Amino acid sequence: MSRITLLGTYGSLRVGEYNHSSVKDSMPIVELERKVAGYKMYSLGAYPAIVRTDDPEDIITIDVFDMASTQQASNMMSSIHRMETSAGYDIEVASTIDGEMEVLLYTQTYRAESFAELGHEQVVGGDWTAYQRQRQHGGT
Repeated sequence: MSRITLLGTYGSLRVGEYNHSSVKDSMPIVELERKVAGYKMYSLGAYPAIVRTDDPEDIITIDVFDMASTQQASNMMSSIHRMETSAGYDIEVASTIDGEMEVLLYTQTYRAESFAELGHEQVVGGDWTAYQRQRQHGGT
């Protein structure tokens, strides 16, 4: 298997979200708004978490970044990796629905039911940016 050099972001690093400015100059965008099946997304307040369900009906939206195109991108990826793993996230490989890309995703190891039991709201539709827009405009 070839080395995966694409990072799928689904939360605060996506274009338009509050952490995107920290990566926009160092990690080139490859694709916006790609879909990945088999994951549910939950709101943890300021950012989301995803859990693998393997259900093809559970779909999330990601932006895809090239994490190995330059030394600066590689350094940024190292920083992101430290941040995510220290927060309890694991990294795994996933394919976009169309099968055109393999990306790395940071996932939580909890079961989806655990998030619901803890009172975390599921992000229906799996699109954090759309969810945030809806919340800002008075939706739930």
